[in-house]
Amino acid sequence: MTLAPEHDEGFALTHYLTGHGVVVSIGHSAATYEQAVMAYANGARSMTHVYNGMSPFAHRANGLVGAAYRIRTMYGEIICDGCHSTPAALNNYFMSKGPDYAIMISDALMAKGTPIGSEYIFGGNHITIYPDGSAHLDNGTLAGSTLNINKGLRILVEEATPEPCSATFMIRRRRFSPMKAKSCFFPLCRSRPWASPIPWA
Repeated sequence: MTLAPEHDEGFALTHYLTGHGVVVSIGHSAATYEQAVMAYANGARSMTHVYNGMSPFAHRANGLVGAAYRIRTMYGEIICDGCHSTPAALNNYFMSKGPDYAIMISDALMAKGTPIGSEYIFGGNHITIYPDGSAHLDNGTLAGSTLNINKGLRILVEEATPEPCSATFMIRRRRFSPMKAKSCFFPLCRSRPWASPIPWA
């Protein structure tokens, strides 16, 4: 479940969810770097679409993006359509996180696969599909993606070029990292999910 930790008083919801085997992910949040660190210490283990819908990185205020880079065992989903984040930003993230904690996602809406110029009502909002395949609100704000996974892999391998630059390497990011994020960690920590040390690099 994605939540904004700055609104989770005493991390009560985080404790409840992790205690019941639910992976807590940080996202759609203006939390500070320090709040993200505390969220991790209290059981959060992932970040929802890194770079998007979160406080950005700056050298004096590191934000959620800074925490996504700094906390080595914090999983991080990232939209690999080349629109939500540039290929250079994708490269930076995948190379920094390494092969085990970066998770490629599509963040695709119901409009995935529809022609350019298609229009939809989604969540009460009017959405238009742009020529690059991205979905936008009427004010131009990104509303989501229409990315399919095959195209995402192509962008990562051919444009973002993480090393080793191979489809096999990137398929691991799509297939195995999400499995680990959802299945491997929590059975080990369910008794005291918020008592884990923070793993610095």
